[in-house]
Amino acid sequence: MARAKIRIQSGVNQLEPAALLSLLRAVSQDRERLVVRCEGKAVFLRTAEVDWVEADANYVRIHTRQRSYNIREKISTFERSLSEHKFIRIHRSVIVNLDAVAEIQNCGNGEHVVILRNGRELPLGRTYRERLDSLIGSPS
Repeated sequence: MARAKIRIQSGVNQLEPAALLSLLRAVSQDRERLVVRCEGKAVFLRTAEVDWVEADANYVRIHTRQRSYNIREKISTFERSLSEHKFIRIHRSVIVNLDAVAEIQNCGNGEHVVILRNGRELPLGRTYRERLDSLIGSPS
C-alpha cells in the first residue's frame, strides 16, 4: 500500500491519481468488514469485532463479543479474506484475532493454549506455534 501511494503521488501511473487512491481505499476497507448472511438478512461485521473463528465441517463459525455466526465456507477460504497482520491461524480449525489474545500458556509436554481477553481458551497447534511467535516477537 505504501509503495502504491508513493507511485500515485509521483504521477507515474496512467490512471488518474484520485481514481487509484479510491481503488486502494476500497481494497483496504474490504478487509475491515465482513458481510455475514444469517436468518434471512445480511449482517455487517467489522473485523475488529471478531475474536476468533472456528471450522465446523463445511461451515465457519465466527465468534464476536456479542454472538456467533455460521457461514457456509471452508476455513481456508475464509482465512484468505482476513488481514494476515491481524488474524492468525493457531490450529487447523481455529483462527484468532491477535487483538483478542491476552496470553499464551505453556501446558507442558510442548502443548500450549491461547487465552483470549474474554477468558476463552483455544488450542495452539504445534505446527502453528512458530508463526505465532514470529508475529508477536517472542522466543520459541
